[in-house]
Amino acid sequence: MTSAERVTEVEIFGERYTLRATDSPEYLARVARYVNDKFHEVAKESPTLTLVKVAVLASLNIADDLFR
Repeated sequence: MTSAERVTEVEIFGERYTLRATDSPEYLARVARYVNDKFHEVAKESPTLTLVKVAVLASLNIADDLFR
């Protein structure tokens, strides 16, 4: 870890993650909240999906948002 890096804890889909980054904790929390929301959107629409499939579909939705 460099001196400019901070450690920030976030939660995505019920799992805790420790992030090391130079970005502000507020920014990282906002990004994590966005990803978490995408996971929950997919899971709500298809509650029988496995976690891996939820993650892949959420990733595709996030990539679609980026490309649009």
